[in-house]
Amino acid sequence: MTPRAMLFDLDSTLIHRGAAFQRYLEQLAMRFPAELPDAAALQAMHELDHRGARPQPEFCRLVADRFPGLGMTPGEVWHDFASGLTRAVTPDPEVVALVQRLGRRYRLAVVTNGSISRQREKLQRAGLEPLLPRVFISEALGLEKPDPRLFRAVLEQLELVAAEALFVGDDPLRDIAGAHAVGLPTCWIAHGRRFPPGVAPPDVAVQSVLELERVLA
Repeated sequence: MTPRAMLFDLDSTLIHRGAAFQRYLEQLAMRFPAELPDAAALQAMHELDHRGARPQPEFCRLVADRFPGLGMTPGEVWHDFASGLTRAVTPDPEVVALVQRLGRRYRLAVVTNGSISRQREKLQRAGLEPLLPRVFISEALGLEKPDPRLFRAVLEQLELVAAEALFVGDDPLRDIAGAHAVGLPTCWIAHGRRFPPGVAPPDVAVQSVLELERVLA
């Protein structure tokens, strides 16, 4: 596999979202010890989050209902969660070194759903902002993955055809199916999961982004 460019999802691909979510929950438990008194309560939060796959409105409603002692409306849950998760992102030296090496061989870009301010802050907190100047965020584009128009817009702005780039992401639908729909080769970050049936499979799969160079060799 010899692409000219590599397009990366952000959350749970270049950033360890699960670790950031755990740090956010630990901070939340310190603020609300009566409502989140033990590991079982934090595990319940993880289950509601469903690795970030649960739709935002549903997640916020479920949290507000399941943990009324937080005293938050669904909207307040989202504000607290989104800002707290962003602040909980920390650098991973291995990922930073990987991006540095890849940047010497390929054109790199980030393609992510989310708000401009939060996604850029995550890149900064992860130590990746200076290494990834090409960043495409759904809020700025007015489109969200898996909309094929978003992927086409990114390719057009980068002056690439689909076959010249590899899309790397963890979400089977938003990342892999969305990229596949416009002809982009794909690499799925599996994180120990099985790829779901009924979805166009990735061209290659790795357990972590740190294994990416193995499939590029």
